[in-house]
Amino acid sequence: MIRPAPTPPARRFALSPELLNLIVVLYILAVQNRTLFARIADLAPDPATLALLILMTFGLTLASVTLFTCFGAVWLHKLALAALLILSAITAWFTDTLGAVFDEQTVNAVYATNGGEISALTNSDIVLYACLTGLLPALIVLALPVKRRGLIRNGLIWLATFVLGLAVFVGARQIGHEGFNRATRGEVASVSYALQPAAFLVGSAKLLIDQWQILGLPFQQIGLDAKTGGLAARSGKPNVVFLVVGEAARSENHQIDGYDRPTNPMLSRADIVNFGPATSCNTSTIPSLRCMFSRAGRSDTRYVTFATTENLLDVAAHAGVAVEWYDNDWTYSGAGVATRIAVDRLYQRDDPAFCQTGGQTGECLDTIFLPVLDQVIAETTGPKLVVFHLAGSHFPYVRRYPPDFATFAPACTATSAADCTPAEIVNAYDNSIRFTDLVLGRMIQTLSHQDRITASILYTSDHGESLGENGVFMHSAPLASAPKQQTTVPFFLWFSPAARAAMDLNIPCLQAKANGTISHDNLFPTVLGLLDIQTRDRNPVLDLTSGCTSLN
Repeated sequence: MIRPAPTPPARRFALSPELLNLIVVLYILAVQNRTLFARIADLAPDPATLALLILMTFGLTLASVTLFTCFGAVWLHKLALAALLILSAITAWFTDTLGAVFDEQTVNAVYATNGGEISALTNSDIVLYACLTGLLPALIVLALPVKRRGLIRNGLIWLATFVLGLAVFVGARQIGHEGFNRATRGEVASVSYALQPAAFLVGSAKLLIDQWQILGLPFQQIGLDAKTGGLAARSGKPNVVFLVVGEAARSENHQIDGYDRPTNPMLSRADIVNFGPATSCNTSTIPSLRCMFSRAGRSDTRYVTFATTENLLDVAAHAGVAVEWYDNDWTYSGAGVATRIAVDRLYQRDDPAFCQTGGQTGECLDTIFLPVLDQVIAETTGPKLVVFHLAGSHFPYVRRYPPDFATFAPACTATSAADCTPAEIVNAYDNSIRFTDLVLGRMIQTLSHQDRITASILYTSDHGESLGENGVFMHSAPLASAPKQQTTVPFFLWFSPAARAAMDLNIPCLQAKANGTISHDNLFPTVLGLLDIQTRDRNPVLDLTSGCTSLN
């Protein structure tokens, strides 16, 4: 009896690793890069340039996705793709909805984000979007069968896929060099930083390189010659400088800087010396504060310089000045600047008078600084630099002021700018600016009516804020292409009567320096001038007090 030949088993369907990567890349480009392609379409002067720009984005995305995947281990390969899909969905939501771009400083801010800021920015819209466009395709990728091949063959195909992506990118870039330059017109940053997920991955790589660069480098001390002058002897009281740093307060919405709304009813009546609008160091908190407190200022904003050199707080300490930092900005407490002193995190206090939810959620109103101010005045016995880092106008703006302070209405009460009209967003923001005015006004009133210390205030914000202009919201735009709303900030000085007398201040001299050229570069030397600290690291050209007081 002749038996029929056995039927060969059906070959199970399975995708090759490179084909799976290609499918994921095409999905990411089609679904999670709407903003990128909208910007490319707006910039491209002709169909040929548009095609080349699309090829460039395809090549760069293929190369970056391949770089972060592994063809040799199927489970690891699929996990990496799933993670990239979810990451890309989240970053795409922020880019499409808020106009966010993911350069190195934004990525740094993401890694520095804590639970308080995550809860403030999370809403049902982003969760739904991330689940539908990120989590769901990620689960599909995890379920798909993938071919298993030899390690060497997989490695060669992985390398070929990566090189192919780079070749497509470089080739299209070279072919369309002139058209590319015409198309971007200096806006290449705003385009490339919107590419998902390559922008976030490249930003992460740059952060790792920064950390690698400082390994083994010597730490440079500055201001070792610093010493205080005769201000305290003149007044007979401890000299205290309050450096108040706002959050996301743009100059354009300040009454004292020409805004047509009454957002500064108290400051407009206070005897301040106004230098705004001023230019900020950067468009996000961490790089701005590092630059503001750095001797180099905007001339050298490299992380390696900041991380290996002492800053303003250290110079003050070298001069025998006590340094205190009080923080209500739960997002970047200390901002990497206050690493060698203790930081009093006010937002962690569970005080129902100021904190809406208490704990570590970052929902304490900035009026929490007022009892701290009373405490500082009562306890001070010697020269002191006090940093007050406000929550200011951090989004959601409605959480920066109490409900009964909604002067401008209707105000946006949502946690997503997409759920509010432009007018509602501006109203909420202006309410937050007006509340900061209340906090600063009460600080000035308190210091004016006390007789224990000689006091001065320097106020500025870390950066500005976009309120929907050209479809951009919040901040952290690449500095090279950032809108002026994100880089212009308020900047003023205030002196107590005792400080004016002891310093023999020439107010017209100070006012003459408000000539439109003031920037965060003036902060480091000016604070040293207010503290009456003599050191070769104090630049008299940038010190706003220089030549306007008999002390220097």
